[in-house]
Amino acid sequence: MLIFCGSYADANVSVQMCELVNNVRREYGQPPLKHSDNMRYIAETHLDNLIHAGYDPFIENECDPHSWFVNTVLGIAECCYPAERCMGSKGRELTSYTGITIENIHVARASSFFTIQPTTSGITPESSVNGWVGSTHHLNALLGSQKVCGGAIQEYRTDVNPVKYHITGFAAVWLGNVNDTSEESTSTPTTTTSSTSTSTTTTSSTNTPTTTTTTSTTSTPTTTGTTSSTSTPTTPTTSTTTTGTTSSTSTPTTPTTSSTSTPTTTMSSTITPTVRNTESHTLLLVGVSIILAILLCTLGTCILYYYRTEDSQQQIKERGVSQFHPLAYEMMEISIKKYPPEKS
Repeated sequence: MLIFCGSYADANVSVQMCELVNNVRREYGQPPLKHSDNMRYIAETHLDNLIHAGYDPFIENECDPHSWFVNTVLGIAECCYPAERCMGSKGRELTSYTGITIENIHVARASSFFTIQPTTSGITPESSVNGWVGSTHHLNALLGSQKVCGGAIQEYRTDVNPVKYHITGFAAVWLGNVNDTSEESTSTPTTTTSSTSTSTTTTSSTNTPTTTTTTSTTSTPTTTGTTSSTSTPTTPTTSTTTTGTTSSTSTPTTPTTSSTSTPTTTMSSTITPTVRNTESHTLLLVGVSIILAILLCTLGTCILYYYRTEDSQQQIKERGVSQFHPLAYEMMEISIKKYPPEKS
């Protein structure tokens, strides 16, 4: 029975996987990739497709994990890799992406054994990228002339019998060779600054200079979350009027600053392990008890047989052959052949 166990299929994990890929690319002198929502969607869709098809990567399969299975809702046709090419056109089939796509995929499994009861397969973005770096073929895919990336991780549980189960994890990263309109920069925040300065000076014959200066600055940095900040300082205004008699009037206006900051961060990582019920524990204990009882009975039988064999010759002499089990006759014959009576 297949039970959906957990999912890391969200934007934060996808961005994290791309950052780890970019760390590898920097080590080899390659430019970083940009995160793409389309690549993330393809990765999530592929893992869902494998899990709902009941695909088991740890048994012998004609098709490897890069394969796809029929999904009439999404219009996905069956594709058995490596006999068929299943990667390059998936961006155009499932999204608005127009480039050629490739995929790296990683699998992991944890199994129960008596008191060992794992709740996760142990798969993470770090373990997945490290696994790809250790494979020349997958490393070349990460270092290619790609532009965008996105990824996902999902896990599911399979019950083999009442006392044994597997938790299998899939991780996938998809890479595209052209820029994507839905791309997001994962490392460089975007900052927009607008500055307007207006200075107006009016002088009349009555010697009344008036100077007004208005400065408005708007700064809106955008990162993974959303932060909006607006600052509008107003320069104090001074008016001086001179008409024969000197008169000075000063009216400062306190600068007005309005700042609104609304950071919005969404992090969703859900791991929902399935807790095993007490019935499985009971069956396990009963099985262990039966095995121990069988072992003890076998040991007792062996000890009893040993002592009866050692004593059989003496008993035959004292009690007579007719009183013993047929096994005693056999033992007596063996004994006579091995130790013939001495001639007087």
